[in-house]
Amino acid sequence: MAQLVLTPPNAEAPGFLRRQRSSLKLVQRLNEMRADPAVIDEVIAFLLPYITEPTDRAEATEALLDASEVQFREMVAALGGGAGGGPLGGT
Repeated sequence: MAQLVLTPPNAEAPGFLRRQRSSLKLVQRLNEMRADPAVIDEVIAFLLPYITEPTDRAEATEALLDASEVQFREMVAALGGGAGGGPLGGT
């Protein structure tokens, strides 16, 4: 599996509220009782712009699909301001 590197925007990056709104919508959809595979596609679309490795978008999408739960939680925390960027655990 390719190394997965997430580079979240810093506190000065424009679009903070837009990212927060998108993040909240995704969290709400993930917490809904019914399973919906489309949510996974929405999560990938939300995270993909912040994945800097692999640079190939198809490869990055595959790496996201292969991510562990720990990696997924690290990505969500990083985009919510809870962690820095860099290689994600378990790679």
